[in-house]
Amino acid sequence: MVNWNSIWTVLLQNRIKVRLLVILFMVWSSIPSYALKCDQVIKETANGVYTLSKGELSLSVSALHGGKIISFKRGNKEMLLQDTVHPKYYGATLWPSPQCRFWPPAPVLDNLPYQAENNGGLLRLVSGKDSLTGFRFTKEFSISQDTALLINYKIENISDTIQHVAAWDIVRVLGGKTFFPIRDRELKDLPSTLEHVDEENGTVWYTFVNDSIKRGQKLFATTKEGWLAHQYGDLLFIKTFPTVPKELLPALQGEVEIFLAPNSLYVELENHGKLTLLEPGEFLTYQQKWFLYLIPAEISNNNAKLEDYVRRRIH
Repeated sequence: MVNWNSIWTVLLQNRIKVRLLVILFMVWSSIPSYALKCDQVIKETANGVYTLSKGELSLSVSALHGGKIISFKRGNKEMLLQDTVHPKYYGATLWPSPQCRFWPPAPVLDNLPYQAENNGGLLRLVSGKDSLTGFRFTKEFSISQDTALLINYKIENISDTIQHVAAWDIVRVLGGKTFFPIRDRELKDLPSTLEHVDEENGTVWYTFVNDSIKRGQKLFATTKEGWLAHQYGDLLFIKTFPTVPKELLPALQGEVEIFLAPNSLYVELENHGKLTLLEPGEFLTYQQKWFLYLIPAEISNNNAKLEDYVRRRIH
């Protein structure tokens, strides 16, 4: 004889379980994705510095000083030039390009306070409206699942006229060795003056030498694969960015540039985006992905192994 009471009880219990599972799924789905990244932390200090960290990787940005990146570390090892070396040109930042039009950079964009927003796993900094250039900058930083830094720069035309502009990323470092896969070494009207540069199998290698130079030296080029790497001691820094054909670059700029400061004080690792026409109210975005690794001596002392290490990490 069928026990209908038992069957009904089982069905009711299963129905309750299903409803609970549905409710739990709906709650889980409503949680913002950044809230699930519990291993990614943004902390603010009293001096307007925001530090974004995940595991051994950390990034610090100064909202009070132009939204500038002032630190990029793996553990306690620093990659970026500090203000103890140069009080103005340190860390990493965004400038408008070309240099022949927008130099020197406007204080509102370069060193005055930015408005900071901590949106969970995303740090956003917004500049004031700059009347000199007609631009407003937005800088967004987050850390990816593979523990790399994601950067999204935005240049907005706030003027009432058409503007032609490109993003110009500048990273200042000490000494070391810089390399990238080259596409164009000779660019029109841009003679490279940087010494101690070699080319091996399609890759340019610049080795820092502490010369007593009185004037800065610079290399202009384009890259095949959209990356530039710098090794300093046991740190390896890699930044990836959109590739730009030379005919689409801003006037008198390379897609990749290496600048050695006077007296060999520091090195700038620079990359330029595509020259873009912006109508009033329009904006461009420029996205990058930065990696920072500790590497063993057998890699740092071997160019072929260094290059292979980079490619395996970014592809």
